[in-house]
Amino acid sequence: MGVHMICEIVWDEVPDDSLTSWVDDSNVRVCIRRRPSEMPRKHDGSNIAELMFGVVAPQKNRSMAIFRMGNCVLVKLKWLGLGGSRREPAAMELIRQKAPSVPIPEPLYDWKDPDWFCYFIIMREIRGVAMLDAWWGLAEEHQQRLLREMALHIKAVGDITSPVSVSADGEPFADGMMVWRFEEYNEDMEPGRAAGPFTPEQLHEYATANTSKRNLQLPPSLGEEFYLCHMDPAPDHFMISDGQPHPPRDKNLQVRFPPERQAGLRVVGIIDWERAGFLPRLMVSWQFRAIIHGQLHTRKLGLPDTDGMEFLDAMVDELVKLGCEDPETCGYRTWWFP
Repeated sequence: MGVHMICEIVWDEVPDDSLTSWVDDSNVRVCIRRRPSEMPRKHDGSNIAELMFGVVAPQKNRSMAIFRMGNCVLVKLKWLGLGGSRREPAAMELIRQKAPSVPIPEPLYDWKDPDWFCYFIIMREIRGVAMLDAWWGLAEEHQQRLLREMALHIKAVGDITSPVSVSADGEPFADGMMVWRFEEYNEDMEPGRAAGPFTPEQLHEYATANTSKRNLQLPPSLGEEFYLCHMDPAPDHFMISDGQPHPPRDKNLQVRFPPERQAGLRVVGIIDWERAGFLPRLMVSWQFRAIIHGQLHTRKLGLPDTDGMEFLDAMVDELVKLGCEDPETCGYRTWWFP
């Protein structure tokens, strides 16, 4: 796995130098350990991992892939300049500790591979269907029920606070989280630079300076503490399931659950925490409007842009009902307009 680690099936006892190990659904134990110096680095073709998504191009700064190992574990590989850091496993560890009711992947191990300029994350797989792939086939009553369930989870995450505005791993956050700079985004829609950590006073000064450059009104009060936000809560990052194998996809790649199964659907996972960070309280709800996924993800299915925005707006409404700040009344729209 990369240059410095190996993944192998354990037939007897777990080696003493194992960094982590797990038993999959077939009762097979697998471990991760550092590659012995005498072991050749060239791949010999005996790979137990199956590429699910992405492309691996080491040393070209374009690596991003997800592998399945065995039948219950995923390996996520990301270029260090494309969200590759400890932010995602740090966020998952924090949520599992402070908001254990929120369904997220269980992180098993993570490391940086400087030779590939990549970050590896091993986690247990969430088995379900992305909300994006099932949403338009659900009856309205079940859409509303799942919206409420998702909103409760997002609010529980938002109840985790910090005295400084910072990424989940304690590092600076991408400044696109706070002020859009379209001219500084690269082709992967990644922010061009990082900012922080900030105290409330420092963040207000930073935001004021940036809004002044764009002739916008000054930002509203940002509060005295910061709240953990996903910051990429697109509909394909919420997984749902009724505990049974999902129906096959139709010609539009949608999963159509029959009416008799929709009442059993639950939110079983929230994934992709690589942009998570501590931000002002109003971001708990506003993050659903501060992303562009509502348009991008509906275009790839040939659906109207308004469908995706309706989902995001509905999530904002549910969070407001739970006591989160209303973006329409707190004055934030004059500062940040996605």
